Amino acid sequence: ADSIDFGSYIRDFNISHIFSNRPTLVHPNLSLTLSFQSSHFSSLFNNILKMATNFSRGTHLAGLPPKETLENYEPSIPCLITKEEALLTIKTTFENNLKKNVNLTRVSAPLFLQKDSGFNDNLNGVERPATFAPRDFPDIHLEVPFSLAKWKRWALHYYAVEAGKGIVTDFRGLRCDDDVDFTHSLYVDQWDWEKHIDLADRNVEYLKATVKSIYKAIYDTEQEICAKYGIEPILPEEITFVSSDDLIKLHPHATPKERENIVCKEHKAVFLMGIGGLKADGTLRHDGRAPDYDDWLTERPDGGFGL
Repeated sequence: ADSIDFGSYIRDFNISHIFSNRPTLVHPNLSLTLSFQSSHFSSLFNNILKMATNFSRGTHLAGLPPKETLENYEPSIPCLITKEEALLTIKTTFENNLKKNVNLTRVSAPLFLQKDSGFNDNLNGVERPATFAPRDFPDIHLEVPFSLAKWKRWALHYYAVEAGKGIVTDFRGLRCDDDVDFTHSLYVDQWDWEKHIDLADRNVEYLKATVKSIYKAIYDTEQEICAKYGIEPILPEEITFVSSDDLIKLHPHATPKERENIVCKEHKAVFLMGIGGLKADGTLRHDGRAPDYDDWLTERPDGGFGL
């Protein structure tokens, strides 16, 4: 999609098929979290072909774009080596912009965690982690993390990060039960960041200011990459804020994903607030989220709840 769906959850971001991102949210322990997944359409498609051992080139694989889209697909950067250079430029440029705009310092990320540490992200609570036991320590069970959503909170304490500052990592992980499609892979390469904020900053105004800082990092990165490689930029200069409650009122019969598509088609870049928790009828308000790091409770000026 040539749009960004930012929410208390950001997903499906695409700069001319060069990179896409993953969740961001504000959670109850006075920290902010953002993570991005870096991938490229054509290389990911090739990886999918390798993973799907029973794949027939004559059969459309579920989760991929329509067959006619694949047949007519023209990569923005045909040369694979140039494409790799562009990907590295994106990662370096965006990370530097993010660190500057949000006041973050890069730290090292763990490749695996002890199962009993409690640091692995639970996601929706049903996904299986990739696990193993070291040869010389068979009683120790290790897991490849889904994300560093929980580890980063501990890291803020470990590094004694003061209020107003944060950390960022270039995280690599595995998601055995992820829905594999043209923006999601079993392999995760994403930025995970966490920021220490004061209690007084847990509000919509601070959230919006932070989102604008993040979006500027994305926008400036796209502008630089597109200028360097002759690609037409697609992002608007400003991002639009909307709550999941507003979308439900405007499009009560649409699914959450349909509502996302409608608002992104109109505004191109959207931050969706208040996606966790349940509606009055007991169904999900917007999406399945982990309650330990989504803010479902803070009252917004519009009368809704959740950041």
